[in-house]
Amino acid sequence: MLNQRTNVGRSVDVVIYLDNYPLGGQQGANLVRQAQVIDITNKINAEWSESLSGIKSWSIVCTGLYIVNDNSFALLEDAFMNNKPVEVSINVGSQQLRGKALITEFPLSAVFNKEFKYNLRLLGTGALV
Repeated sequence: MLNQRTNVGRSVDVVIYLDNYPLGGQQGANLVRQAQVIDITNKINAEWSESLSGIKSWSIVCTGLYIVNDNSFALLEDAFMNNKPVEVSINVGSQQLRGKALITEFPLSAVFNKEFKYNLRLLGTGALV
């Protein structure tokens, strides 16, 4: 009997790069791809709306863990403060997606007696190819 677990893919592997340096500490990520909708409803088809797919965009929300003696956090801080784009690589099985993104949110979470975490919201600038 085939073990069903062997057919299950692992979590999406997202690596953020700054100047070809992979940033450590990333724990989880959500990739959102979307397309704007263009309404083309007219008097001929008045009872039903019609739409076309328009401009596409992508974004990533991820969580990272602060690692002592690793300069990843300082590089992210510098990219955020100086509006530098970061390079993102997303690997899903044998498919690899790459693109550039801007850090649009960079909240920090410091809970007493817990690990120090940061969150990132990355907005893609250009295609995710």
